[in-house]
Amino acid sequence: MTHITGWTAQSVKELPGNDETLVFYPNPVKNILYSLAFTSGSTVFVFNAQGSLIKECKPANSQIDLSHLPSGLYYFYIFDGNRNSKGKFVRD
Repeated sequence: MTHITGWTAQSVKELPGNDETLVFYPNPVKNILYSLAFTSGSTVFVFNAQGSLIKECKPANSQIDLSHLPSGLYYFYIFDGNRNSKGKFVRD
């Protein structure tokens, strides 16, 4: 993944993900988003509704801190080497 300052995404490509049920909570989220899919070996990418990468992290304790995000709709992708998952949430 390449980050280039000053560019705006014109579209968001659908990333591959499995069709398994992904459980995460709460939604809408105020500060912390929880999911058992957030493992220490996974990487989580959070994108805003315009397709810009907002956060990339390695979750700790099955949670990610989203308290710094402004209110809005977000998408996340989880990559852990064995499977990929995706979801969307609202930051309240």
